[in-house]
Amino acid sequence: MTKKLIFTAIVVLIIMAVLFVGCQSYSNSVFSMGDKDAVVESNGGLVVKQGDYIYFVNGYSGYYTTNAKDNWFGNVVKGAIMRVKEGEDLATAEIIVPKSVMSAYTDSGFSIYGDFIYYVSPSAEETKSGEVMTDVIQFMRTRLDGQETRVIFQSDSTSLKYKYTPYGLVYNLDGNIYCKAFNSKHFNAKENGKIIAENVTSVYFPVSKTYDRATGETLADYFFYTKSSEDMYDYSNKLYVANASGTVNKVIINKFSYTNDPVANPSLAFSIGVVNSILENDGFTLYYTKTVYVGTSSSGAVTGLFAYKFDSALTFDKTTEVMVSSSTATKIFPLGYAGGAIVYDAALMVFKPNTETQVFSGITSVTVIGVVDNYIYYYDSGNLLYRYKMDGSDNVTAIMSDSMHTSWLVPEIVGDYIYYFNTNKANYNYRIKLSTFDRIDEESLVKELLGYMTAADAEATKEEEN
Repeated sequence: MTKKLIFTAIVVLIIMAVLFVGCQSYSNSVFSMGDKDAVVESNGGLVVKQGDYIYFVNGYSGYYTTNAKDNWFGNVVKGAIMRVKEGEDLATAEIIVPKSVMSAYTDSGFSIYGDFIYYVSPSAEETKSGEVMTDVIQFMRTRLDGQETRVIFQSDSTSLKYKYTPYGLVYNLDGNIYCKAFNSKHFNAKENGKIIAENVTSVYFPVSKTYDRATGETLADYFFYTKSSEDMYDYSNKLYVANASGTVNKVIINKFSYTNDPVANPSLAFSIGVVNSILENDGFTLYYTKTVYVGTSSSGAVTGLFAYKFDSALTFDKTTEVMVSSSTATKIFPLGYAGGAIVYDAALMVFKPNTETQVFSGITSVTVIGVVDNYIYYYDSGNLLYRYKMDGSDNVTAIMSDSMHTSWLVPEIVGDYIYYFNTNKANYNYRIKLSTFDRIDEESLVKELLGYMTAADAEATKEEEN
């Protein structure tokens, strides 16, 4: 009997050893918690600032397709989340999250809420035939000190629309909106979470750049979604607003918002399409188009781009709605309720209420990333960075010759810096200091690598330069 017990124990140990070898560990070095109580700036992109610390994605890694272990926690440098204290040598950055951070969804990067960093990463598992499961995306979190890494949720929809909020992860899957709350130390990655809304036709997740523990949830942490009318030949829709916990979930615009009798006044029963938004000091401004339908035809006509500023009551009053543009717009940079918007569907245009529209016909096929000191910063179809005076009083100016990688996250402006993935430098995260720009002398522009490259990338970059 004793021999049988010993033999059984050995078998169990062998099985456990095999299982352990085949699973990645989330063990990590222990770091400080940084400035965990400081206000978070620039959430949702490729760099997040909290107090004196800058957190950033160390380059665009793409998918690790050769070996799943290349993306195992602890094996990653390129694509990892690093941290460095402002004013210190950027090359001394620490790897807080040693995992590739990226997804096919291009509207969100990583965020910091409370004590945790929230991010997405391709699966680090393989099929039985040895193929890396790049068609599975994992939503994860790691504490600011590098500990307590967990998989919150995973999906085989790599372009899943999602939003991290202070309360939980919100995402749209197969026409339903779910939330997985963060009030747990353990998560079942295969569970969808709580359903917030069903049978939605569209969802809009605002960018929530700032997080203050003292303030908590803001209107930018809410989200908007639409549902179709249930009536035959009625192509108007309902616009809802909700928060992640579901304690707020209500209709704010429907076919009765502009008329008491939509049957008699069908031209006032609209289909709302949310385009963009901006959180302001005195409210939350939403930009949207309105499409009108005549008769039983499903072909509608867009009546223009509009803006409305909501306060905490989240009620809609048609009398304070403003028309930004009389034509449709899907690509805009918001300037606020009183400021209008920059539209760049075709030629670059600036729309301001009660002001003649400025059309810059020579600037086309661009993407606007921000406005600083009345200069519009944008990149063109070749991913080169430019700026142009908003009032048209200056010439178009090229900022630098570096090309920027934009297939995942676009460059972003934080303080006096523009952060971007540098195509000329193996897609690593660089920044330029705007106040050092001189249109005559590009060499004066302060350009810095955040973090460091892998040895192989550093060598390859050096060879290309030579």
